[in-house]
Amino acid sequence: MKNRNIQNLTVKMLLATAFFNGFTVCLTNTQDVIAKKALTAEDWQITLLTMIWPVSTFFSIWWGKILQQSNNKSKYFWITAFVGRLPLLASFYIYTVNQFLGLLTLFYSFNALLLPAQNSLMQTNLSPEIRGGVFGKMVSLTTVIALIVTFFSGRILDINSQYFRYLLMFFGFCGFMSSVTLGLIPFKTKEPAVKKPLKDLILKPLTDSVMLLKEDKKFALFERNFFIYGIGFLIIIPVIPKLLVQELKMNYTTAFLAKGVVSQLGLLLLSPLAGKLHDKRNPALFSSIYFGTLAFYPVFLLAANIFVGSDYSYLFVFSAYVIFGIAMSGINVSWNIGSIYFAGKNDASVYQSVHITLTGVRGFFVPLIGFFIMKYVNINVVFAVAAVALITSSVLSYKLNLIIKKEENDLSGKSVVPEI
Repeated sequence: MKNRNIQNLTVKMLLATAFFNGFTVCLTNTQDVIAKKALTAEDWQITLLTMIWPVSTFFSIWWGKILQQSNNKSKYFWITAFVGRLPLLASFYIYTVNQFLGLLTLFYSFNALLLPAQNSLMQTNLSPEIRGGVFGKMVSLTTVIALIVTFFSGRILDINSQYFRYLLMFFGFCGFMSSVTLGLIPFKTKEPAVKKPLKDLILKPLTDSVMLLKEDKKFALFERNFFIYGIGFLIIIPVIPKLLVQELKMNYTTAFLAKGVVSQLGLLLLSPLAGKLHDKRNPALFSSIYFGTLAFYPVFLLAANIFVGSDYSYLFVFSAYVIFGIAMSGINVSWNIGSIYFAGKNDASVYQSVHITLTGVRGFFVPLIGFFIMKYVNINVVFAVAAVALITSSVLSYKLNLIIKKEENDLSGKSVVPEI
């Protein structure tokens, strides 16, 4: 049983963090459209922009190893606040796409540190039976803020697109406050950390990650399935601005309404339910359902592109983002805390750092594949490939669910039909 006072304080502080984080999510929702419309970015520059976040996560296994041997993990929230968030105040001086890319690289690089540290905090301070529920509430609160601010950001930028600089500065300050709030949560490891030499911090994370995936077969299969899902998710991202801005001729308000508001409705309304379901189901079955749902997202975008110029194109786009929101309400939970299930009593930050690093691995090449297919074939093929990848990840996740259920039944001596 977690210390009741610490747990209650942690829940309140995490919700405060989620409030501030809602403003920074607006940056993620709008960055590609801002780059395309306000800074007239080329398609290849949009592709680089979409690669920044996943590629930056590649270094998560090294951060995870540092966190594992740290007695004071809270200090890394403070480092993120001052080095990874506050520099967005320099957005006032952005005049080129390359400057924008540089600032976003700094911003996203610290997510590779922030996310494993937050997972470790939730593992330490929250009981297993409430983690998913708390995380679902955090997502809903973040989404409420993101939904409102994204809509009004679009209205502001339709007045003057150059106001994006002031928006970025405000988002950076809110990101700073989000990380500071995490840093104020009492967070101590149970045992003194054992300091290791520098060479171990460089090489050992790689060997330990490979060993972890070899030894924990179920976790390895979980990561394989998430990798395939990630292909379906990331391959679409470089083509979205081309579809919304160039093909459908959307203004800021309409593009942000679809991409940053409608897409968030599912997260807003369903994340608490998804969190509770995650607490009651193994993450393989949970992920299978939501991966399969997300497969309809590229199908509807494909339909929107086929019907460009008709009254149906906008309907298909908005329908696609409704589906996206529903699916991501579950995938977001599984992506962020699913690894805790496999970690058991081990340090969840290590498992999550491997999980995040694999996001970085696919980030090196998947958006580029999307770009080259778009450039040398057409964007319809990108959407088709995405749908196939998402269906595949759903089927394989369900197979992993059967393996997990069989092991659970063997241990309990029962013969139970796997739940669907």
